Amino acid sequence: MQDVVYGIITHPTFFIPAGLFGYLLGNWFTIGRDRRKEFNEAAEALFRELTNESINPDFNTFRRRLSWYEKKRLNKCVTEYKEARSDKNKTNRDFFGKQTYRDLSLLTTTRDDLIKLTKRK
Repeated sequence: MQDVVYGIITHPTFFIPAGLFGYLLGNWFTIGRDRRKEFNEAAEALFRELTNESINPDFNTFRRRLSWYEKKRLNKCVTEYKEARSDKNKTNRDFFGKQTYRDLSLLTTTRDDLIKLTKRK
């Protein structure tokens, strides 16, 4: 029985396709790992910018790492975030020079929606 199994395994019609399949599967897993790593790096940079309340967060590097349906969701959130940060929602600067907003809850909810998109994969 062992001789029959050994003969099948060592026959070129078996081990060449099996080796090729193993190579392609390993390559596929490596590409997936690299894509997740790139996504997590871009997501971390955007997360830091959003939590530090930078003036113009860079959405483009993060957008390039998303699929088409995630981009659609991100574009909607970015539009809402920019509207919340627009001049219509701003008031004058206070005594310390800090910009204040009329509807702070709108700004925080849109920022929180963007932060949800940066969840690590």
